[in-house]
Amino acid sequence: MTTDDQVYEVADGYLYLKGLVNTDTQTDPRPYLTGGVWTRDKFNFTYGKVEVRAKMESAKGSWPAIWLLSRKNDDSWPANGEIDIMEHLNFDNFIHSTIHSSIKSSPSTKTVNVNPGEFNTYGVEWYPNKIIFTINEAPTFTYHKEAGADWRQWPFDRDFHLILSQQLGGAWVGNVDSSQLPVDFVIDYVKYYEYNPSRTTALGSN
Repeated sequence: MTTDDQVYEVADGYLYLKGLVNTDTQTDPRPYLTGGVWTRDKFNFTYGKVEVRAKMESAKGSWPAIWLLSRKNDDSWPANGEIDIMEHLNFDNFIHSTIHSSIKSSPSTKTVNVNPGEFNTYGVEWYPNKIIFTINEAPTFTYHKEAGADWRQWPFDRDFHLILSQQLGGAWVGNVDSSQLPVDFVIDYVKYYEYNPSRTTALGSN
């Protein structure tokens, strides 16, 4: 991701995170430029509900994602934990939702069919003992904290931050076809609901 202004656009009430061919490799040697936003040290939180309404354009090598990452830097990945709410690859008609930690319980990942070119609401409900993934408010799967689990299976009792990113290329998604760029990741809204331990659901929209 880059801070170059050309990979960000706000228009008609939407945020566009772009993937572009880099036309100035003298200033920045990377072949592609991608946009992303994150809340680290601006808004960190433990537990709660996150919803992001978004749609994705598709291209070979395109990899838009919505994810939560630990604020801590003193552990190596994946020990410090990662919650991937949504990842979309290439022209797939499905998305991935995944938990990363040193020791995983089953299930820790699931694919769900979507039309990526339409707006969908991708969400997660994060509690002290479970993480529920949702699409359009419907649960897709739940990752549970095991009885007696230590931090290796459940590194999710500390602050995380939210990342929205348009990415291009990599070992998982494969090579980029530059003729299919630019490609947009379009964000309608982001909502966070504060966790209320006296209730069974996360409440208190921010």
